Amino acid sequence: MPPPSDYWLQFGDDPDPRVRDKLLFLAIDEIAQVGPNDFNSYSICDRINVTYPMVNHYFGGRNGLVAEAALVVYRRYISRLHASVKAAANAPDDRFRAWVWGQIKWTVDMRGWGAVLNYPDSCQESSRLLRERHGDEMRELFEYNMAALIHLITDVRTGAATPWPDELTPEFREFAASNREVMSVAASVSWSTLGISVWSSGQHVPSASVAEIDSHRDGFMQSHVERLLATARS
Repeated sequence: MPPPSDYWLQFGDDPDPRVRDKLLFLAIDEIAQVGPNDFNSYSICDRINVTYPMVNHYFGGRNGLVAEAALVVYRRYISRLHASVKAAANAPDDRFRAWVWGQIKWTVDMRGWGAVLNYPDSCQESSRLLRERHGDEMRELFEYNMAALIHLITDVRTGAATPWPDELTPEFREFAASNREVMSVAASVSWSTLGISVWSSGQHVPSASVAEIDSHRDGFMQSHVERLLATARS
């Protein structure tokens, strides 16, 4: 049975998008749940009653579909992350926390995409197509996000809550690149946030059954985020 019209509204304003977009949105949703290796492009065709060759027609095959879906997912990730920062209290510490918690929540919600975006060797052909077809945009989105994090850390240190543009501008990039020490801190914060994001999304098999860790999960996460904030201040 096809998804109801309100299902499509989580992806945009159209309650009945074109077939190409429906395939793209269903792929995003299914990969978030099962990951790229168990994703079945035939099953999403069945859900909207289109023939299997439509995936080849629109995307050049299953891997092309995964690659384009990854671009859309990354765009949505950056947009959602920065929206959470803008919705936070207009104070440097709160905006920094919003960035960290925003990444954690996104990884939990979209856990299956972690393999595509963070472990490209797990889906090599899709990753190759993603780099070839969309590498420039992915790189610019990444630079924009890192520049924003560098601004957030700078604000934590100065006590100011400065705005940033909705896209990467030369001035924004130049500011981010002008302080190597803050850039180094931003890298550490980003790597550490990725680690806790993957762990909290339930993908870390060895620790999943350790009751002593799981029972204190929320407290450990809160403490970790506050340590990251302390790192940003120092």
